[in-house]
Amino acid sequence: MERLAALVWGPWLVFGLPLLAALVGLAARRRALDTGGSPAGSLAYGRRVLAAGAGLGSLGATALSVELAGPGAVAWMWLGLLLGLPLLRTEARLAAASTPAPRAAGILRVAAFFLAGAAIAGLLQTRQLAGVWAYAFHQPAWGAAAPVLALIAASLVPTARRRLLALAPAGFALFVATGVVALLQIPGAISGGLAQIASHAMDYRPVAAGLAGAGLTLGMVHGMARAVMAGPLALGAAAEAGPDGLSPRSAARAVTRAAVGSALGVSTLAALLATAQLPDEPVVAERTLLPMERAESRGLRPNPDVGQTVVLPEDTALEPGKAYPMVLRANPRGHAFFQARYVKERNVVLVPAFGVLANLDTIVFRAKHRQRAKNPAWDARVPVVRKEVEFRGMTIYELSPADPELDLGRMITRRALDDTPFLVADDFHFLGQVARAVAPDELGEHLAMFERRPQGAPPNPAFHEFFRIGFRGPYPDSGQPRPPWALVGGETFDAPAGAVLDLELRAPPRGSNLLAVTQRGDLEAPPWRFLMDAREVVLRHEDGPEHDIYVPVRGEIQEGRLRFRATVPEWQDFRVVSRMEHLSGPFLRAPSYRFQAEVREGTRLPPALRARRALVPLHPSGEPLGPHDALPYDPHPGEVLTTDLLGPVPQRRSGAAAAAYAVTGTLGTFGAVLFLLAVVLLLAGNVAAWT
Repeated sequence: MERLAALVWGPWLVFGLPLLAALVGLAARRRALDTGGSPAGSLAYGRRVLAAGAGLGSLGATALSVELAGPGAVAWMWLGLLLGLPLLRTEARLAAASTPAPRAAGILRVAAFFLAGAAIAGLLQTRQLAGVWAYAFHQPAWGAAAPVLALIAASLVPTARRRLLALAPAGFALFVATGVVALLQIPGAISGGLAQIASHAMDYRPVAAGLAGAGLTLGMVHGMARAVMAGPLALGAAAEAGPDGLSPRSAARAVTRAAVGSALGVSTLAALLATAQLPDEPVVAERTLLPMERAESRGLRPNPDVGQTVVLPEDTALEPGKAYPMVLRANPRGHAFFQARYVKERNVVLVPAFGVLANLDTIVFRAKHRQRAKNPAWDARVPVVRKEVEFRGMTIYELSPADPELDLGRMITRRALDDTPFLVADDFHFLGQVARAVAPDELGEHLAMFERRPQGAPPNPAFHEFFRIGFRGPYPDSGQPRPPWALVGGETFDAPAGAVLDLELRAPPRGSNLLAVTQRGDLEAPPWRFLMDAREVVLRHEDGPEHDIYVPVRGEIQEGRLRFRATVPEWQDFRVVSRMEHLSGPFLRAPSYRFQAEVREGTRLPPALRARRALVPLHPSGEPLGPHDALPYDPHPGEVLTTDLLGPVPQRRSGAAAAAYAVTGTLGTFGAVLFLLAVVLLLAGNVAAWT
């Protein structure tokens, strides 16, 4: 089903079906263009074709422009439309004053207009509908392909085409009504959106994207107008037409209404909705990351006879008197073994030759700063060469950097790391013996598990040490690879199992606390790929955001970190911020971190959360790992969850998708249904118009 959906959603939808529609339309041209009504009806029909053909296509152009260059592109779209409108009106007047009879070359030109416009507009419009579908109902975006295919198929039938076109005004009215109501529900949405459009306009990217979007919109209006005026359907068949065809004044009014009403009006509303900040984000998942396997434990208790025991859950299926293969999971960030020693003078780490270290090839040093040490992204992962040596009658491992030029002490100092080595160990597999036990406290009689270590087993730390250094479990040892970690879905989140969602973690409006100030006054951040596009840091003022200072910066990877430097001479040393009385920071204006997650049943979550959904991030590493391979890297969502980025929430895009996000967040599911219906009706009229 996924391969079939990918095939349908691909080039066949964008190019193949419009081409089929063009061929069928040309083959049955006279029947398709026969209005069957009075001349006045022809004029009204032609106007509906023109308006519907341009409206949603311009919404797609706005979406693309805003997504590429931000809300400032809308200002340049306005300017481009205003500058291009006189030329469009003049061309419409000239075309209407001398509308020739259709010839073969003219039909081919109309077909060329159709194919180019349908390819562009079809891609943009179906993308908008896919975004609305995904945001409103937490469904995969490709699910929107079905209504698109149905609309294209219906538009090939003349009777159905006319009915679809008649629904376009209702869709436009519903789109405007739900959008305006949603804006009025969000405090400061209209003024804030206009302010964002104005403040982000003065850059070369909004200029280029906005003018290109305006040109694309004008081209759609122009192409549709020429097609409408070219054949027996022509607006010139109406009562307003003179003996030589369509009235020039009527033609100019028609294209003006199409460009300003459908294009500029719908696009502006969508842009305001896209920039609106919802007071409360819809909860998709909690900021809780849990392994997708159930631990056979509800606590630890010491025992004088067998040592460390694990208190089994009350509903365990394990039986007393039996032994079971079990496993304790290692942390991919490594463990601080009590017996490990970092010898700075020799540039090595020494540790007993434990069995769980038999495949050790990496050691990790964590950040010295307590808060940053919680985030794997600040770790330094060092590949090492393992060598067995004898020391006082005991076999130990001598771990030296695989890069002989790497000085561990120098790296620790320059990167502000703690000198405690964390060793990346294997999981600990053991035989767990189950027995009945009695505790003198409220626990009373219970089932307990302890390690049964056979003769000849490889040397390993004592059972209780594994828990003290951070191994988790125990879990039944089925021999399968370790399951991934998952986010816990919100209480009201009920997307079907198997759905793949597009989610994001979003930076606060005044920047995110991701930065560390170096000894030289530069800024350091985790080497995450999505942060490479950050271009500003914020110095927050205690009197409010209107007094904040924005400093342009550029980042590059240096010594395993993403290092930012200001591009203006006034801010070459950020250490001065700590000495400023009213400022705090700096805070990074980070792009949103986007990822996909698969929805699963919560049967493997803890008992109190089993009624929830589990959202498994689709990431190569099943759990947070930290920097690895080439830098920058794409982090596991669990790493980003340790920061103050907001979410996870559905990804916000532009155009109808972002508008649906705002409508859903303010008007709920009912508003989402109305808005989806509005977009479907607009798309129906648009498909009918192009056909």
